[in-house]
Amino acid sequence: MKTSNIYIHIPFCRQRCTYCNFKSVKFNIAMAADYVTAIIKEIRARKNEINGSMAKTVYIGGGTPSILSGGQLTRIVNEIKKYASIDENTEFTVEVNPESVTPEKMYVYKAMGVNRISIGMQSSNNNVLKLSNRPHTNEQFLNAIKAIKSVKLKNLSIDCLIGLQGSSKEEAIKSVKQALKQKPKHISVYALNCDENCLMYSLVKNNKIKIMEDDEVAKVLEIINSLLKRKGFIHYEISNFAKKGFESQHNINYWYGEEYIGFGCGAVTYRNNTRSECISEVDEYCKGKVKYKEEDVNDKIKLEEKIMLGLRTIYGVDLTLIDDNKKDYIQTLVKHKFAIIKNNKLILTEKGFNLSNQIISVLM
Repeated sequence: MKTSNIYIHIPFCRQRCTYCNFKSVKFNIAMAADYVTAIIKEIRARKNEINGSMAKTVYIGGGTPSILSGGQLTRIVNEIKKYASIDENTEFTVEVNPESVTPEKMYVYKAMGVNRISIGMQSSNNNVLKLSNRPHTNEQFLNAIKAIKSVKLKNLSIDCLIGLQGSSKEEAIKSVKQALKQKPKHISVYALNCDENCLMYSLVKNNKIKIMEDDEVAKVLEIINSLLKRKGFIHYEISNFAKKGFESQHNINYWYGEEYIGFGCGAVTYRNNTRSECISEVDEYCKGKVKYKEEDVNDKIKLEEKIMLGLRTIYGVDLTLIDDNKKDYIQTLVKHKFAIIKNNKLILTEKGFNLSNQIISVLM
């Protein structure tokens, strides 16, 4: 039986966080209902892409998937199940925000086959959350954890964001320590990226607000990395840590260049050496006007992505993929302990991870 990796995008959020550059729109009950109907139509129209497959991974991301009712998500998943098999071996993840988590919704998720929850804590400090326009409080986060644990959903991933407005070294470390107390199997620790498409960009650029300096963020990340390692987490990708056996299989599939099928507004599909993205606006998509932008993924692009994505992980990249004229540079990386060579693979060290963007740009 062929396998599939399935991504479902839910673009709705209660409100837009100041740092967010993802495709999302403000939640609207009527539009959300129309969106569910539209995504079911898209799945039906493209059913041959997953028909008869065993789903290795299913990932429902956003946006805020948990903003939909349990019944709405069930309708979407039931449509997928008409064509692809989902069983206990499928890694089935749903992203949630604390303010929209309830015990009842978690029971519905478990009944759907969900076995992994990814929750966006970002910070444990209510002032930092408020300045970032996060729609939840720390108290809501802790209540959400109780709801998740009440149905024995044990594969828990928690997101932390370092460098936000109002944050500090002490606050960031305290937030990660709170995440650890919830006994997650996976923690993602992201450095704030003040992208020009996010709300805070112009405020930072015009000195209206201050965020942590890059050097300070780097120092905090070093402390957090050491803390998580001491607690038994494997730093398997620049921003991701997991207990052994609980690495995100869905993300690993992306990094290894495996095919995946995306449904929904903004979702990306990669199959048959072609990458396609649904570029419709949400209101257009809800009316059935589904448009895709396609890109041929040639050998050059594949090679560049293998190097870039491989070097972001502890799995590294095969030395045979890197140009011979980079040998001296690689020897310098190894000499100064930015990288190691193991089983003919170039693997960045923790020290190398901190300079990964510069290193990757040279090797590509």
